[in-house]
Amino acid sequence: MRVTAFILSLIAGVLSILHSCAGAAVGAIGSGLSEIVHDDKLDKIKGEAGGMVTGAFFIFVAAIIAFVGGSFALKGRKLGWILLTISAVFCLLVGTSTIFKDGLIYGSAYAISAMFGILGRPKKLATIGAALDNERIQPQTQTEASAQICVGDEIPTSNINGIIYISFIVIIIIALFMLI
Repeated sequence: MRVTAFILSLIAGVLSILHSCAGAAVGAIGSGLSEIVHDDKLDKIKGEAGGMVTGAFFIFVAAIIAFVGGSFALKGRKLGWILLTISAVFCLLVGTSTIFKDGLIYGSAYAISAMFGILGRPKKLATIGAALDNERIQPQTQTEASAQICVGDEIPTSNINGIIYISFIVIIIIALFMLI
């Protein structure tokens, strides 16, 4: 899961950087042409071109954050999926508020990558007992062996978080279909 989060964030990051650079170039050319020609129809294009450049800038910043988040997600750190979630929010906001609607695609990719990063984190284990040296206590009888939990035994925490994260992905996908 961690490798999947890293690869998905890497692919989406490269594509979004290339796309945002192209979008910024097109927006700058459109803005420059509207300044040169001075046509009434091009005044509307000038505003949209400015939105394209702004959106491309924020997509570029989100891609850089996603690169860092993907590398932390590969290590299984909490910071990885937090940065990927921030990138997803940036891209989704850009996609809904500017003419650069492809931010919705990249935001979805970063959100899915963040979910893989969350699901791929090492499970937290609760240790039973207060011994610091993790020595096992040997039970004396068979009944004590079945009833006693040795110091240092680890009990995995609940996997309910996975269900919550999968439902979050489904909600994001439904929201994207509603926006389109």
